[in-house]
Amino acid sequence: MGCFDEFLWIYGEGAENENLDVHVRSAWTRSYVRRMGTSEVLGVLDRHGVLPEELVSWGGTDNADLLIWLPVGEPEDWPTLVVESGQLSRTVLTGTSTRIVLDLLTRGARAAAFPEDFPSDTPSFSSNPYT
Repeated sequence: MGCFDEFLWIYGEGAENENLDVHVRSAWTRSYVRRMGTSEVLGVLDRHGVLPEELVSWGGTDNADLLIWLPVGEPEDWPTLVVESGQLSRTVLTGTSTRIVLDLLTRGARAAAFPEDFPSDTPSFSSNPYT
Protein backbone atom coordinates (compact mmCIF):
# COMPACT_ATOMS: atom_id res chain seq x y z
CA MET A 1 0.00 0.00 0.00
CA GLY A 2 1.13 3.49 -0.71
CA CYS A 3 0.97 6.27 -3.25
CA PHE A 4 2.27 6.83 -6.78
CA ASP A 5 3.14 10.41 -7.74
CA GLU A 6 1.27 11.70 -4.69
CA PHE A 7 -1.97 10.97 -6.58
CA LEU A 8 -2.77 7.27 -7.04
CA TRP A 9 -3.28 5.47 -3.73
CA ILE A 10 -3.14 1.69 -3.39
CA TYR A 11 -4.98 0.22 -0.41
CA GLY A 12 -3.87 -2.65 1.79
CA GLU A 13 -5.23 -4.92 4.46
CA GLY A 14 -4.76 -3.73 8.03
CA ALA A 15 -3.49 -0.27 7.11
CA GLU A 16 -2.75 1.92 10.11
CA ASN A 17 -4.55 4.76 8.35
CA GLU A 18 -8.12 3.51 7.87
CA ASN A 19 -8.42 5.62 4.71
CA LEU A 20 -5.92 3.20 3.15
CA ASP A 21 -7.47 -0.01 4.50
CA VAL A 22 -8.96 -2.13 1.73
CA HIS A 23 -11.80 -3.38 3.96
CA VAL A 24 -12.79 0.08 5.17
CA ARG A 25 -12.59 1.56 1.66
CA SER A 26 -14.53 -1.36 0.16
CA ALA A 27 -17.34 -0.95 2.72
CA TRP A 28 -17.50 2.76 1.92
CA THR A 29 -17.51 2.09 -1.85
CA ARG A 30 -20.30 -0.49 -1.56
CA SER A 31 -22.45 1.93 0.40
CA TYR A 32 -21.70 4.77 -2.00
CA VAL A 33 -22.57 2.72 -5.10
CA ARG A 34 -25.82 1.50 -3.50
CA ARG A 35 -26.84 5.07 -2.60
CA MET A 36 -25.41 7.10 -5.45
CA GLY A 37 -24.77 4.71 -8.32
CA THR A 38 -25.50 6.16 -11.73
CA SER A 39 -27.23 4.08 -14.35
CA GLU A 40 -23.89 3.79 -16.19
CA VAL A 41 -22.05 2.37 -13.17
CA LEU A 42 -24.95 0.11 -12.23
CA GLY A 43 -25.10 -1.02 -15.86
CA VAL A 44 -21.43 -2.06 -15.74
CA LEU A 45 -22.12 -4.05 -12.57
CA ASP A 46 -25.16 -5.67 -14.16
CA ARG A 47 -23.24 -6.62 -17.33
CA HIS A 48 -20.61 -8.32 -15.17
CA GLY A 49 -23.18 -9.94 -12.86
CA VAL A 50 -21.83 -8.12 -9.81
CA LEU A 51 -23.81 -6.63 -6.93
CA PRO A 52 -22.64 -3.50 -5.09
CA GLU A 53 -22.15 -5.65 -1.96
CA GLU A 54 -19.43 -7.63 -3.77
CA LEU A 55 -17.21 -4.72 -4.82
CA VAL A 56 -13.61 -4.52 -3.62
CA SER A 57 -12.04 -1.07 -3.66
CA TRP A 58 -8.28 -1.46 -4.11
CA GLY A 59 -7.23 2.06 -4.96
CA GLY A 60 -8.24 5.65 -5.40
CA THR A 61 -6.94 9.07 -6.30
CA ASP A 62 -6.53 12.41 -4.56
CA ASN A 63 -9.54 13.53 -6.62
CA ALA A 64 -11.73 10.84 -4.97
CA ASP A 65 -11.80 8.64 -8.06
CA LEU A 66 -12.24 4.92 -7.37
CA LEU A 67 -10.47 1.76 -8.59
CA ILE A 68 -12.77 -1.16 -7.89
CA TRP A 69 -12.37 -4.85 -8.59
CA LEU A 70 -15.38 -6.54 -10.16
CA PRO A 71 -15.14 -10.01 -8.58
CA VAL A 72 -16.01 -12.28 -11.49
CA GLY A 73 -14.00 -15.38 -12.37
CA GLU A 74 -10.58 -16.04 -10.95
CA PRO A 75 -9.20 -13.23 -8.73
CA GLU A 76 -6.18 -12.63 -10.97
CA ASP A 77 -8.62 -11.99 -13.84
CA TRP A 78 -10.97 -9.58 -12.07
CA PRO A 79 -11.53 -6.48 -14.18
CA THR A 80 -11.12 -3.07 -12.54
CA LEU A 81 -13.82 -0.44 -12.76
CA VAL A 82 -12.39 3.08 -12.63
CA VAL A 83 -15.06 5.54 -11.56
CA GLU A 84 -14.39 9.25 -11.86
CA SER A 85 -15.40 11.29 -8.82
CA GLY A 86 -19.06 12.16 -9.08
CA GLN A 87 -19.41 9.22 -11.48
CA LEU A 88 -18.96 11.46 -14.49
CA SER A 89 -17.23 8.65 -16.34
CA ARG A 90 -16.34 5.02 -15.88
CA THR A 91 -13.78 2.80 -17.53
CA VAL A 92 -13.27 -0.94 -17.22
CA LEU A 93 -9.63 -2.03 -17.37
CA THR A 94 -8.50 -5.63 -17.62
CA GLY A 95 -5.43 -7.23 -16.12
CA THR A 96 -4.08 -7.66 -12.64
CA SER A 97 -3.92 -4.63 -10.39
CA THR A 98 -0.14 -4.67 -10.85
CA ARG A 99 -0.56 -4.60 -14.64
CA ILE A 100 -3.11 -1.78 -14.41
CA VAL A 101 -0.85 0.35 -12.20
CA LEU A 102 2.08 -0.29 -14.54
CA ASP A 103 -0.06 0.57 -17.58
CA LEU A 104 -1.26 3.79 -15.93
CA LEU A 105 2.31 4.75 -15.01
CA THR A 106 3.58 4.09 -18.55
CA ARG A 107 0.49 5.57 -20.21
CA GLY A 108 -0.33 2.18 -21.68
CA ALA A 109 -3.83 2.58 -20.24
CA ARG A 110 -5.86 5.73 -19.89
CA ALA A 111 -8.99 6.54 -17.96
CA ALA A 112 -10.83 9.87 -17.85
CA ALA A 113 -10.33 9.95 -14.07
CA PHE A 114 -6.59 10.45 -14.54
CA PRO A 115 -5.39 13.91 -15.57
CA GLU A 116 -3.15 14.38 -18.57
CA ASP A 117 -0.20 15.21 -16.31
CA PHE A 118 -0.35 11.82 -14.57
CA PRO A 119 2.07 10.29 -14.29
CA SER A 120 4.90 12.77 -14.02
CA ASP A 121 8.00 12.32 -16.16
CA THR A 122 9.67 10.57 -13.22
CA PRO A 123 6.94 8.69 -11.32
CA SER A 124 7.62 8.15 -7.65
CA PHE A 125 6.23 5.82 -4.98
CA SER A 126 5.95 6.36 -1.27
CA SER A 127 4.40 4.20 1.41
CA ASN A 128 3.52 7.44 3.21
CA PRO A 129 4.20 10.59 1.18
CA TYR A 130 2.96 12.95 3.87
CA THR A 131 5.52 12.11 6.56
